[in-house]
Amino acid sequence: MNICLYKGSFNYEVVNYFVDELEDTLIRRGHNVCVVDLKKIRNDIEINQLIEYLKNQKIELVVSYNGTGILKSKIYEMLNIVFISILVDHPAYHYDRIIDIKDKKHVITLHDEGAIKTAEKYIDSKKIYSHLMHGGSHASKEYKEKIYDVVVLGGINKENLCIEKDMKKIDDDFIESIGMKLYYEAKDDLVHTLDFHLENVIKSMKIKEEILNLKAFKQILMYLYTIVDRTIRCELRFNHIKNLISNNIKVDYFGLCNIDEFNDSKYFVNHGSVEYKEVLEVMAKSKILIHDMCYFKNGSHERVFSAMLNGALVVSNRNNYSYNMYKDKESIVYYDTGNFNDLVSTVKYYLKNDEERNQIVTKAYNITSKYNTWENRAEGILELYDIVNNMK
Repeated sequence: MNICLYKGSFNYEVVNYFVDELEDTLIRRGHNVCVVDLKKIRNDIEINQLIEYLKNQKIELVVSYNGTGILKSKIYEMLNIVFISILVDHPAYHYDRIIDIKDKKHVITLHDEGAIKTAEKYIDSKKIYSHLMHGGSHASKEYKEKIYDVVVLGGINKENLCIEKDMKKIDDDFIESIGMKLYYEAKDDLVHTLDFHLENVIKSMKIKEEILNLKAFKQILMYLYTIVDRTIRCELRFNHIKNLISNNIKVDYFGLCNIDEFNDSKYFVNHGSVEYKEVLEVMAKSKILIHDMCYFKNGSHERVFSAMLNGALVVSNRNNYSYNMYKDKESIVYYDTGNFNDLVSTVKYYLKNDEERNQIVTKAYNITSKYNTWENRAEGILELYDIVNNMK
């Protein structure tokens, strides 16, 4: 098959790394694969050149992360190309891009199964959605020495720690009340998805059906979702780091961080933002990776899988990763987000007990290498192609 993969502008180049992994896997399976960097396409002339290129190369499948490369006309449909958009975030973050999709054979994959109903109800029910999780990646080599005890990855912005300020920008009391209710319900119950809480808020506030059917209102709901999601993730990360370093546990942090109070602690080491290739090396040199993410119905995050593939113990807030195939204290370790002391005691225990930690790490590696690599996801992509291509 002739396949085109799109690259684009992404934080830390993480998504473009996924493209490289998919390219290698698909070529090994005997497919003809080309990669187009959309950052280099700047005007209509170059868009037309891209279209001609796809036509001349007889491309049958385009794979794009986060829907980059969507055209508002039905060009892909005219060229009989199946387009698969792999969203690495919740669809609420991609509302406008999903709305812009016009091609019939365009499938949108979501990394959490629980987000599908939300996308159908509040974005566009006529689009094709499917569940496709993230995949894990290996570092370029193995490291025998673990130089980091506890690692936290990602971004943390103090601006996201004040949700009231974000809500005030909306300048609508009713909309603000929806957002704040969603925030407090989700914050108090982190063992249900944010999608679940959104439905509860709508029911409890008795929002009328005619309002829910308004396109503008749906868009507002998805915007509220992103604010609450971003805030809760930021608060989780902030509280976990603060709790760890206040209990004299050293945290090596990789990512954008502007929390000044952390810098006053000798137990917080801010390495700043690094590209994904280096992140994988960090994982391979780490004993424990702390992961924080709002609850999935059935989902994944590449940090969880990649940490497991590189020999780090994943200590996560309770979640449902990959069909619940990871069991507490067998292949992952969960902590109670409602108990600040639980994370501290858990981390201290596994730093002291190397044998137990390594047993869990080994089981996690075995599961992940079998089921949750980008090679596994390539199989899912090809299966989706066959399904969508045969649609009438």
